[in-house]
Amino acid sequence: VYLRLQCAREDEPRGYADADIETWAARATSWAAGRRPADLPLVAPKSPAPKVKRDVFIFFINGFKPKAPLAAMRLIGHRPSAGP
Repeated sequence: VYLRLQCAREDEPRGYADADIETWAARATSWAAGRRPADLPLVAPKSPAPKVKRDVFIFFINGFKPKAPLAAMRLIGHRPSAGP
C-alpha cells in the first residue's frame, strides 16, 4: 500500500493534529494486517480480497515541507488504539 499524504496544515504546529495521526496509524495497521479500513471509500466494486499482510509506505509530501519530517516521525512512533 502506497500513501502520499498532502494535507498538512500551516496553522497546525506539527502539520497534522493528533487525531489525524491516530487515524492514519490505525489505517496503516489495518492494511498491514491484510484488512481494509472501513472508513475509506473504495474506487472499485467491493470484492473479496485475500487477507494477506502487506507492506505499507506512507510519504508526507505537501506544501508545508518543513512540517513533513515531524509528521512522519510522529506517525512512526505512534501505536494506534484500534484499526478503523
